Amino acid sequence: MAYPTKMLQKTFVLLFTLIFLLSCNSKKPDVSEKIITDKKRLTDAASVQLEAIIKTGTDKAFANLTLKNKPSVINYYNNKNFEINWSEKGKFTDKADAFLKLINDSCKYYGLFPKSYTYAKLNEKVKQLTTTTDGNNAVLWAETDALFTDIYFQVIKHIKNGRLYEDTSYRYFDSSLHNTVLKPAIESYITTNTTLNAEIAKWEPKFTEYDSLKIAIKSLFAKTNKSYTYVKFPYTDSTTFIT
Repeated sequence: MAYPTKMLQKTFVLLFTLIFLLSCNSKKPDVSEKIITDKKRLTDAASVQLEAIIKTGTDKAFANLTLKNKPSVINYYNNKNFEINWSEKGKFTDKADAFLKLINDSCKYYGLFPKSYTYAKLNEKVKQLTTTTDGNNAVLWAETDALFTDIYFQVIKHIKNGRLYEDTSYRYFDSSLHNTVLKPAIESYITTNTTLNAEIAKWEPKFTEYDSLKIAIKSLFAKTNKSYTYVKFPYTDSTTFIT
C-alpha cells in the first residue's frame, strides 16, 4: 500500500507548488512598486497608485495636474474602487484612442476647441507612456487616467450646458451634475459597447437651432482651412486696404 501513498504525497506537492506559483503571479502590487516591467501587472499597479494619490487628501491629490472637475474625479474613483478606466496592461484602450481623437481633431464640430481643455498636458503624458520607458511607470498611468476622466467630464458638461464662463456659480455646478450626468455618461461609455458619438448625442441640446448650428459649423470649417492676413480697420488708405 506504500505506492499509492507516495503518489498521493507527490500530488499534494505538485498542487502546493502550483498554488504557490499562481499566488505569486496574482500578487497585488504594493504602493512602493512604481516601476512595473510586467505589463500584466501594470493596470493593478496603476490602480494602487491612483488610490494612494487620492488618499493623500483632496488638497494634495493630483497637485501637478490642472483638473477642472477635481471633486467629481475624486468622488468617481472613490466609488469605483480606484479602477483604471482608459488603459489595460500598458496600452490605451480603443475608448481612450477615440476620445483623444475627438479632443485633438473633431471636438470643433461640436463648437468646442482643444484649448478649452488640458489637451496639451494629456498629449504629453500619452506620448511619454507610449514612446518612452515611462510606459512602465504606474504613477504616470494613474495620473493620466485621472486626466482623461477630468477632460471627459468637462466635455460632457460643455455639451450639455454650453461652454460657460468659469464664474462662481459655474465653478460649483460640478457637484450638481456628478450623479445625474457625469457618472452616468462615463460609465455608459467605458463599460458598454456604445460609441463616443452616440454617448455625446445623449447629452446634446434637443432643438432644431442647435442642429442647424452644427451643420453651419461643418460648412464653416470646410471653407476656412487656409491662412489669412489680418489688417486693421478702419483703414485710411482705401486702395492699399483693398490690396
